[in-house]
Amino acid sequence: MGIAASLVSCNYDNYDEPSFQLDGRIVYQGEPIGVSYNDVYIELWESGWQRLGNIGMAVDQDGSFSSLLFKGDYKMIIPNNQGPFRKITNDQTGNDTIPVNLTGSRTMDIEVMPYYMIRHTNINGGSSKVTATFNLDQIISGDDAKDIQEVFYM
Repeated sequence: MGIAASLVSCNYDNYDEPSFQLDGRIVYQGEPIGVSYNDVYIELWESGWQRLGNIGMAVDQDGSFSSLLFKGDYKMIIPNNQGPFRKITNDQTGNDTIPVNLTGSRTMDIEVMPYYMIRHTNINGGSSKVTATFNLDQIISGDDAKDIQEVFYM
């Protein structure tokens, strides 16, 4: 018994692969914001295609993100209720959407307002004991503040 296969292509899928790297970090005053694993992602929207959908970029635990993209104009958003921070209004758009004109590889930081910052971290350890000290600075106070929900060690 033989199996016959054929590959068919059309003009719509004969594009070169994306070649522009978009890298960046989520930061507060230039300092990266750490996030939980697989809890924060960024959406990139590109208009002009027949099918409307977003390109998702996961944010790493160190606050960094990266994606390989095509040249084009994108709208970047961080969906609501993600991460230990509040989004900041973009001066150009008047909301939380960040326009990205990609004409070559690019690195950009996204400024946010964290609820807390962990600073002056010192971790020491041996074979059976680890000691950590740090300062916890509350950034957002007043009615918009949030309490710390959970602290744990493993």
